[in-house]
Amino acid sequence: MGGQLSHLTLGGKLATSFLNVSVDNGLALVQLNRPPVNALDRSLVKELTETVRELSDDVSSRVVIISSALKVIYSAGADIKEMVTMEHSECRDFVGLGQGLCDAIEASPKPMIAVTEGTCVGGGFELMMACDFKIAGRMSTFGSPEVDLGIIPGWGGTQRLSRIIGPTRAMELLVTGELVSADEAMSLGLLTKVVDQDTALKVTIGFCQKLMTKSPLAITAIKMSVRNGLKVPLKEGFEIEKDWYAKVFSSDKTKETVRRFTGTKKTNLETN
Repeated sequence: MGGQLSHLTLGGKLATSFLNVSVDNGLALVQLNRPPVNALDRSLVKELTETVRELSDDVSSRVVIISSALKVIYSAGADIKEMVTMEHSECRDFVGLGQGLCDAIEASPKPMIAVTEGTCVGGGFELMMACDFKIAGRMSTFGSPEVDLGIIPGWGGTQRLSRIIGPTRAMELLVTGELVSADEAMSLGLLTKVVDQDTALKVTIGFCQKLMTKSPLAITAIKMSVRNGLKVPLKEGFEIEKDWYAKVFSSDKTKETVRRFTGTKKTNLETN
């Protein structure tokens, strides 16, 4: 593991009470491991946010997978037992922690991939939606059942869901608390792929290996152009794309790749 990850042990692996992290040949695997349902309490959210940010800066990792070490559940969401003891100000702070985690995932220059093989609801669903790619086993289920507790999604769920699937269907899912199957989630545009049960991680690793054959700078440019472009009017999005295009095209690695493709040599200006 690269030295950027200060809290990782030798050998590129980290095992805390609730997170398993490893990096192998550019692929970072982060597994939630808080039985029985991977409830996301304050300490786990903080640790996961720190891990995402450190992996984003780590030169030895190219792609990050966020999955579950538990067989039939991704995450049941925020830790309700912890939340019930919170005062108003603590609740706002907790929501801020969850939003910060999801924002860190979106802001990372590296592809973030959620892998689910079971129940993915509440804060777990919000975490998944923040990822760039979502690959699910066929028996997975998804949703925002917070309304059944008299609350609402607070980690960006009302905003991301409506932007991904449209406000009409999002509103229906949010006010009913209805869960959807992997196949329906795929049809709604929530997922990248649905695969046979118990194969999602294997399929995702293959997908990551394909990504790692591509230019990391180009992948970052694509992610940032899409992510940041969605936050501004279309004309401003064009400017974001233009800036990233110029940055990518002017890099030495890109120039060398283009020269090999066209069979041209360096110009005098480039060699001096």
